[in-house]
Parts: sequence; C-alpha cells; structure tokens
Amino acid sequence: MESNEKPTYKELENRINELQSEIKIKQDYKRLFENASISIWNEDLTLVFEQIEELRRLDIPNIKIYLIENPKVLLSLIKKLRINSVNKATLRLFKAESNQEFLNNLQSTFGGGANKVFIDLLESIWNNEKSFTAEVNYKTLKGDEFAALFSIPIPQTKLEQQSVPVTIQSIQPLKEAERAKEDSLMKLQEAQKISHVGNWEWEWETDHALWSDEMYRIYGVEKEGFVPTSENVSKAIIVEDRHKMEHAISQLFKGEVTESFEFKIVRPNNEIRDLSILALQINEGTVFGVTQDITDRKKIENELNEAQKLAKVGSWLFNLSNRKIEWSDETFHMWGFDSKKDTTPDFDTMVQRIHKDDQQLFNRSIEKATHHGIAYDIEIRICLPNDQQKTLRIICQPIKKVSGEVIGFAGTNQDITEQKLLAMELTKAKEKAEESDRLKSAFLANMSHELRTPMNGILGFSELLKRKNISNKTKDTYLGYIEKEGNRLLSFISNIVDISKIESNIITIEKSFCNINGVIDDLYSKYSFQLENTGVKLKFKKGLNDQHSGVETDTNKLIQVLSNLLENAIKFTKKGVIEFGYSLFESKLEFYIKDSGIGIEMEEQKNIFNRFTQGRLEQTHNHGVGLGLSIVKGIVTILGGEVWLDSQAGVGSTFYFTIPYENVMADTNIVLDTSSTTLDNSHFTVLIAEDDRFSFLYLKACLSDVNCSILHAVNGKEAVKLVHQNSSIDVVLMDINMPEMNGDKALEEIRKINTEIPVIAQTGLAMAGDKEKMLKAGFNDYISKPISPRVLIKTINKHLKRLADSGMVKKIL
Repeated sequence: MESNEKPTYKELENRINELQSEIKIKQDYKRLFENASISIWNEDLTLVFEQIEELRRLDIPNIKIYLIENPKVLLSLIKKLRINSVNKATLRLFKAESNQEFLNNLQSTFGGGANKVFIDLLESIWNNEKSFTAEVNYKTLKGDEFAALFSIPIPQTKLEQQSVPVTIQSIQPLKEAERAKEDSLMKLQEAQKISHVGNWEWEWETDHALWSDEMYRIYGVEKEGFVPTSENVSKAIIVEDRHKMEHAISQLFKGEVTESFEFKIVRPNNEIRDLSILALQINEGTVFGVTQDITDRKKIENELNEAQKLAKVGSWLFNLSNRKIEWSDETFHMWGFDSKKDTTPDFDTMVQRIHKDDQQLFNRSIEKATHHGIAYDIEIRICLPNDQQKTLRIICQPIKKVSGEVIGFAGTNQDITEQKLLAMELTKAKEKAEESDRLKSAFLANMSHELRTPMNGILGFSELLKRKNISNKTKDTYLGYIEKEGNRLLSFISNIVDISKIESNIITIEKSFCNINGVIDDLYSKYSFQLENTGVKLKFKKGLNDQHSGVETDTNKLIQVLSNLLENAIKFTKKGVIEFGYSLFESKLEFYIKDSGIGIEMEEQKNIFNRFTQGRLEQTHNHGVGLGLSIVKGIVTILGGEVWLDSQAGVGSTFYFTIPYENVMADTNIVLDTSSTTLDNSHFTVLIAEDDRFSFLYLKACLSDVNCSILHAVNGKEAVKLVHQNSSIDVVLMDINMPEMNGDKALEEIRKINTEIPVIAQTGLAMAGDKEKMLKAGFNDYISKPISPRVLIKTINKHLKRLADSGMVKKIL
C-alpha cells in the first residue's frame, strides 16, 4: 500500500522527541551545549527515580490518579528535581541575566498546566517508556508567557539519571506562522545533529522509507543519491550484524518487545561506524525507528577498557533485587571468563570461584554492605579453572535510596597478584637483609673477641717473660701458652681466608692419592689425645679395608672438613661419646661425625650452614664467629659432595657429608733419598730479602741452628745488587711486597743475570691461586706467612738437594 503523504510536522516532532536518545557528554559537548540555538539544560533525576522506586512497593494501580489525589507526594517529587546546568539559549528564552537568576526563579517560570505535564512525565517514567514529549506553558522572568515543547529522554541507567538533557523549544511562533514552524524544524534537526540521532519510517509492504537528514549523515551518503530501501540498508550493515536487524523486525511483527541493540555499518568511504537502534515501534505495517551513531562513545568505552586492562582494574555493578551483575571486559578477564563468548555469571557462580578460606570474609562484607550500607575494601583470592590463583582487591560502594535502603552495589576489582608477590619478595629481602645485618654485627663482635683473646695471651705472656728470676719451667709454660694462642689466632685468620676463597669461587682443588683409613687414624690419634681426662670418649669406624680405602681427592681439604666437624663436636660435647667414620654408599663415601652434645634447635638447622650462623647465642658464646660449618659446606661442594645434619636439641647431632669414590692404588715407585746434601750437613749462603725488620730477625733465628751464612737486603733493588755481586749465594728468600722494587720485579732482574739460583717467595698472601701465580712468575717455590721453621728448612733443603743432584752447588764448605 503506497502513500506519498508525508507526516505532518507535529507528528514528526512528537515522534523524534518521543524516541530521542540520551546525548553523550563528550569533550566538545560543552561548546555545542552552550552555543546550541535551542534551550537545553541538564537535570539530575536520581532522587526522583529513587522515590519512584519506593512508590512501586505500594502496589499503586494507577500512578497518575495517585499523584492527583496526593499533591504532597507530587510536590515532594517536584522538589527533588535538580538542574545541573543551562545553556545560553535557555537564558535568552527565559530572559534571564545569569544562570543563578534563572535557577533562583525557576518556580516562577511555570505556566498553567505545569503540574499536569509533570504528572504525565512521572507516568511515562513509571511505565518505563524511553522518552517523553509534551507542550508546556512557560513564563519568562519578565512575565511573558509562551508555549514550548518539553522533550526529555527517559534515562535507562543510574548513570544516565545523573545528567538528563532536557530541551525546551518555544513553539509559540509555530502556532502563529508557518515560517516559525520551519525555523523550529531546523532547530530540531540541529538537535539531532548534536546528538547524532536520526529517525526513520519504513513501510514493510512497499519497502518505502523516509529518513531524517541526520540518518543520511550517519550512513555517510548523499540524500539525492541514496534510496533507503531494505536491500540498500542491509548492504551497508556488516554481514555479521545483519541478523540483528532481521531479528528485531521479526519481533516487532510478532508483537514482541524489542530491546535496543548495536551493530556496525560500512560507509561508502570504507569507514566503519558503530550504530545503536534506540527504539523500534510498528503501527499499521509501518516501522518507526530511532538510530544513533555511537562510534565516539564506543571509542571512549574501548579506551576505558584498554585503560582498565593496563591497570588491571575492572568495574562492576550489582542489582540487589534481581542479583544481576554487570561487568566490564577486564572484570570478565580477571575472573577467567570471556566477555565475547560468556554472559555475565550470576552471583552464586562468581562466589564459587572465591577461595574457600576467603568466602567468609567476602560474604560478611556483602552482608554488612547490604544491611548497614557499609562500604568495603577487601583482598580475596580466586581460583580459576586452569588452577591459576589470583589475589584481587575488591572495593565496593553501596547504592542507596533516599530512605537509606541499599538497592545495589558499584565497585571495582583490581588484580594485585603481582603486587602481593612483589611485597612478599620485598619482605623476605628485608628480613634477609636485617638477618644478614644482625649476623654481620654478631660476626664483628665475635671477630673482635677472637682476635683480642689470643692476642691478650700472646702479648700478656710475652710481657711476663721479661720478668727477672723466672724459672726455665715457667718460661717453657709461658712459651707453650704463646704458641697455643698463636695457633688459635692463625686458625681464625685461616677461616677468614677460606671463606673469602669460597665466596669468591677461587678456591682450587689439588687432587692426589689419599688413604682414607690413614686419615681416620691420624685424626683419631690427634683428637683422642686432646680429649684425655675430659669425660668425652672418641670412637671411629672404617667402612673399607686398607686396600680399598685409597681414593683420589684433595687430602688437605678432606682433613680440614673432618677437623672442623670434629672440633665443632668437641666444643659442644661436655660428656659422652663422639664417633666419626665413613661407609661406602653406591659410588660415594659417606662420612659422619656424631656427638652426644647439646644438639641444635629445629628452626636453626635450616640456616646452620650459612655464614656467621651459630646455634643459640647462649649456647655458642665464645665459640667462634660462625664460619666453620659454612667453610665445611663450601669445601664439600667443591669436592663434589653434599653435607647435611640430623640433630635433636638436648640429645646430640650427627653431621654427614659425601665425596665421590673411585678406588686408586698408591704409587709405590717413589723412593725418597734422605742422604742428600742439606743445611744440616753442608754450609750454604742464604740471601733474605725482607723490608720488615722483625720478619728478617725471625727468619734469621729459624736458620740459627744450621750451617749457613745470611745476607740481608731491605728491598728488591738491593737484593738484585747482592746477587750480582756475590756468586756465593746459594738460595734467595724473596719477600713480595717491598719498597723501591717489589719481589716480582726483583726476580725478573735476577733472572737476567742468573737463571739457576733458587728464589723462594715468602709472603703474607694466602689466597687460592697465589702459589700458582708465584710459580708462573718464575719463583722456584712459595712459603706463606706465618712461616714455620720446619717448613722453611724443609723447603730450602728441597732446592739445595736439587742443586746438588744437578751438580750446580758451587761449593761445600
């Protein structure tokens, strides 16, 4: 059924305003709002909607009659209207000088029938209509009355209730002249342009459509070149969204209520736009619709989603009456759902993903928010289907009616899993740093004690030796004390050096044949003598016979580990038994040192092998600086084994460690010749290059009982000169650190004139690799300070023997 009859202005005007969409407030909205040619103001209807929600509980059969019969309720609703702002056109229309003047005199602008219009508006809101339009009589502040078209989109969400655009269009000129009607129509079109809203009509039988000018702008086509048939419109809609329009039209013809929906179109210039059908109605085969271009709004929403994604923050709304939840995309992702595929889960499904230990906290917070309106800020854990666990911070603000009744919640979720992990790591690092600081402080205190105590004995008994009339027996006793304290001091310094080597990863392994049973025998002989008359008995156990107890390892370091553990057991065992030994386990030798001492508390066992760590302070006072077991662990690891313990406080401790086992046989082809030429049976000349006077005097004293002449050089340059001038020098003891010319440089100069003379480095350096560096530099041997007289003479004799064997000894006096 065709009809060329166009709708009247009144019909078009009413239809447009009836279905007008909310105007999206954007960055440029203020400029458009202020400069619009029609009167527009923004109203806050939040309180009105809240009171209407309260009225719904009264089961009112007819809201319009109810408001007429209850003028106080109507007045209460009118007073809840709040105008946020008005534009310049409003001030001009009502002849107001300022916003404040207009707002202060708002009640005086109402003409006759204003209450009736307001009742009609409330009825539309009550019936959940999309928009409302009515003619209203207004007055200017000068008293001039005029007729106007009052148009308002009825908000559908709580957010929209806060800022509702109201247009007041004077229609007084339209009633007086056609020109005024045309002007008014232009202004309505501008309003559509501002809000990007277009209206249209489509006759199903004839496929004939009428579009407003804004519809052509929305679709990006010229009015003269585009015919809005169903086929042409369908082509503009992207293929994936065409079914939405078809489904909505089908619902209309079935008499079903259609919801607003969104779809995408492609303009002729290939630009993709997001559109929304705000309303659809059908009347006698003609479909009436309102379409809005929401591209800019979608862009803002997408940017918000991206911002939420970056910040790992999601927003949500919860309607308490129907328990319906609205989630942002990031909230979907956070809870392990797909916003593109999944619908928003119901409340119970959501709660099931909360960690069972946190559900009580969550439920209690919800209960307080529901019954008492208390906002909450809590942290909970959620468990996702892929076994992933997250920690969320949930902030909730209850939404209340004017009466204070809670009707819903709004809030945010934030994924703070990484922050929590980082906080835990920072806390552990802080605790570790504090513990390290505490241990270092204790270490420094103990180190001071370990240095001063033996030095007190050494210096004290040295002072006592100066006394006159002291007996030889007392002198020998004092000298024994001095030697004991000196060895104690040397042991402490050696521990410091060893831990430095281990920490710097520069410790070296010198493997050779080692008879494990021989090591056990030697250690037993040494420590059983030490434990005589102490109340502690020493036992040992060998796991192999002598034939199979030979292995290739670093014997000195193995002895050091066993000695450290035995001395540790002796420190903390006042009576009972100490047993040590080994057994073969698979391809490893497993050593043990078991004592019946004080034992170690369980919480201390996990740190007992750390640097500066000891047992309880009251148990370990005056027992070292806490480096022994750390050295043990470091050496055992380098030897290719592992160390552990089994201990019980008050019962005792057993320390275990392993080393690789591969049986080797001793080399029996080496025969030592003890009849060689040495300092004991021949006369030699020794040059001592030493800048420290006391060190020189000590070396001279060490050689006082042998047949040799001693020359002294106080620096490297003098040593080179003496070697050049004295061909009688048989061996050189060269200090490394000397003024004018150090030992390395002096050796280099000596080798230019004499390549055969033995030059032995003697130095305070004791780090791993020092000996290798000395030998590589050209020294024949290396002795570290403090120098033992026995080691000194043995080392010199070794090189004198080589000279004698090679026929290079120049003379024997």
